Amino acid sequence: MIRFFRASRMTAVWGSAVGAFAGAAAAWVFYPGDGGTKAVLALVAAALAVNVCLYIAKIIAVRRYQEILLLLYEKLDPEAFLAQALPLLDRKAGTADRVTHAVHVANGYLAKGEPDAAIALLKRQQVPEQAAALRGLVASNLGTACLQKGDRAGAAAALEELKQVIRSRHCKEKFREKARRIIAYQQICLDVLNGKRGGLKELEQDYENTKSPFHKLSVGRFLEKVGRSKKLAV
Repeated sequence: MIRFFRASRMTAVWGSAVGAFAGAAAAWVFYPGDGGTKAVLALVAAALAVNVCLYIAKIIAVRRYQEILLLLYEKLDPEAFLAQALPLLDRKAGTADRVTHAVHVANGYLAKGEPDAAIALLKRQQVPEQAAALRGLVASNLGTACLQKGDRAGAAAALEELKQVIRSRHCKEKFREKARRIIAYQQICLDVLNGKRGGLKELEQDYENTKSPFHKLSVGRFLEKVGRSKKLAV
């Protein structure tokens, strides 16, 4: 995530370089020992300075990223969110940061009422088999996008993918428990989409009780799709 923002990148690169040099120089100049000991101490000081700068860079990146996410998940302003989030898709990042960010962008498309764009983005994500939590994250959000679109086959396929993830030996129990709840919820939605109205009351109660503006919007959109007016304007 450090690579997402100029301030965090500059802190990581130049801050680390300057900090390492300053730390090493201070250790060499002010430590009253022999040359070998000074060299070791200088290396330790340089390494410590680099780690401190990387930690600061990470804090800068996380805070900036949280500000962007709040535009979507709290303020429900998908256009403002996408304006800042879309350029970050092209930044170099590790697999976890890259895929997680793509999921957030897909949610931005959903909030904007563009499930096709969300589905296309999620389907492009390439996740290693051993990264079970990431695979599950993509599958669960793909299921949500398909449900909002009214794509029964797509939602069923995403649900099956999520079930396969929790059966994987790479899946940890903490995520498995969370995924089971998602599966149960999305199965209710899929049943409703297929004409079984037994779960409608539960979905309407969820709409009324949820504290999450984004989730309320998502459930409201789905209820509209199945003929229950729960419109929440963005």
